[in-house]
Amino acid sequence: MGSTISMISRKRRERARKRRSDEIDAQIEKDSMRLKRECRVLLLGSVESDKSTILKQIRIIHGNGLSSAELAEYRAVIYKTILDSARRLVLLMQKAGLEYAGDANGGRAEKILAYSSGPWEVEKGEEGWVPNFYPDMAETIHQLWNDPAILTLMNTHSEDWDLLNLEPHFFKGVLRIGAPGYLPTESDVLRAHHEPVGITETDITMGTLL
Repeated sequence: MGSTISMISRKRRERARKRRSDEIDAQIEKDSMRLKRECRVLLLGSVESDKSTILKQIRIIHGNGLSSAELAEYRAVIYKTILDSARRLVLLMQKAGLEYAGDANGGRAEKILAYSSGPWEVEKGEEGWVPNFYPDMAETIHQLWNDPAILTLMNTHSEDWDLLNLEPHFFKGVLRIGAPGYLPTESDVLRAHHEPVGITETDITMGTLL
């Protein structure tokens, strides 16, 4: 009787080991098939070589795009991009020695320099601490951007304009971006200046590899 029980117990253990072995073999086969269809791309480049922009383009065009939560994560980056760009715009105007056509825009330029130089007021949002970008500041940048002297600056200092990476997209949409409840669009995200630090890994499904 004891021998029979021992034999049954041994057979159960053997079946359990075989079942576990079969599961491992199946997982190995599954991983092997996945790796055959997987292509690893290492994206390298110097600072500000638009590596992050290329990756965002690939995700938007060939992947599933960006979710609302992912878009919201770029809100702080876009606020900072606009404030930095507005500051560089004012400094370029000073360097060029151009005067604003609007009487109030000189004061607006000083206001932009004072605020964009930081430290910024911040608030806690769903995506963490972000700079406050008030509608009042958006209106200030909007008025400055529409000063006729800015067009003169673009025409006479195009090389400096490109070098400073000034993005008209954000200046033109600054009132939209400064509105309460603003959610970045994919177009906003593509133009946001953000270089990740360190190594990041992103998985994207782009059809199948034979």
